[in-house]
Amino acid sequence: ISQQLFLHSEATDTDGSTHNARSHKPEKMSVMENSSEVKTAFLLGAAGGTCLSLSMSPSVSPFAIYVVLLVTFHVSEYVLAGAYRPDTASHDSFLLQHSRAYQLMVLVCWLEYWLEWFGGAQPWPGWKEWGAVPSVGLVVCSAGLLARAVGIATASSNFSHQIEEQKRDGHRLVTHGIYSFLRHPAYFGFFWWSAGSQILLVNPIWCVRCRPPAGAQAPHARRARRR
Repeated sequence: ISQQLFLHSEATDTDGSTHNARSHKPEKMSVMENSSEVKTAFLLGAAGGTCLSLSMSPSVSPFAIYVVLLVTFHVSEYVLAGAYRPDTASHDSFLLQHSRAYQLMVLVCWLEYWLEWFGGAQPWPGWKEWGAVPSVGLVVCSAGLLARAVGIATASSNFSHQIEEQKRDGHRLVTHGIYSFLRHPAYFGFFWWSAGSQILLVNPIWCVRCRPPAGAQAPHARRARRR
């Protein structure tokens, strides 16, 4: 993020020389827009760090570790976009507001977790505390996040958060690496990250009755499929 702010703080003349962008309003606006990305990264980091310290408490460690993984997901999306598609990297790359379905999924799973945590009925003693089930969820979540990150990195500049309806110059079909045995590693990873998060939180209702929304990763996927 600091590197992007530095790049935005300079402008290049037609003769190749560079000068400070403070004297040009359009470049100053770019820095101001980037400041929202810095604030978002700071807040996400603060939330992740706080929950990481709370993860030492067995009674709330599943939720605390879930938040750490959630922060990791959103920050990694921005970092990967900045690394491989800097031309499209923006505040939207955090994927915090990419779909109402995803936001609803997150809110409902939080609601179920805390209602069951405060509720009296327990299928087994300490079922919301750290144990075998949350451990399985942690492994599934981590595998999903890793598969998605590897998929994006392998696709490199060929990856996009949005469905692209026209072929870009230099765009290539990726068939090597993880794509040699997974057709959509980013979707695969997002699915298992979402499913694993419910196992980690020991949310039986949301895990059994619901599935990750198909349009959560790419809002224009349905429209593209219809075409």
